[in-house]
Amino acid sequence: LKAVPAMPLPLEDLTALYVNEERPPTVRNFALIYVEQAHARAAPEARAAQILPLLKGISARPRQAADIICRLAITALAVPEKQVRTAVDDMEFMTNANDR
Repeated sequence: LKAVPAMPLPLEDLTALYVNEERPPTVRNFALIYVEQAHARAAPEARAAQILPLLKGISARPRQAADIICRLAITALAVPEKQVRTAVDDMEFMTNANDR
């Protein structure tokens, strides 16, 4: 995959795999590695949409995973407001004080 950086990856499916608590930790960790690669290749709208599930419950995630997600959030949310389809007050991670 690194040899073909223009090849898109299924960001939505990889995000769903990572946030699925029923999956083993090893599967989720590999999913996050690919989420990071997919994120870099995705359109700004897709990045903005898929960062919200990752941010939910971030305080309960391992430190290394939380750091990766925070880095992704910086680029995902640094887009024009029209690309973020959810109001800040409706973002689930904003309702949990530990996640803010």
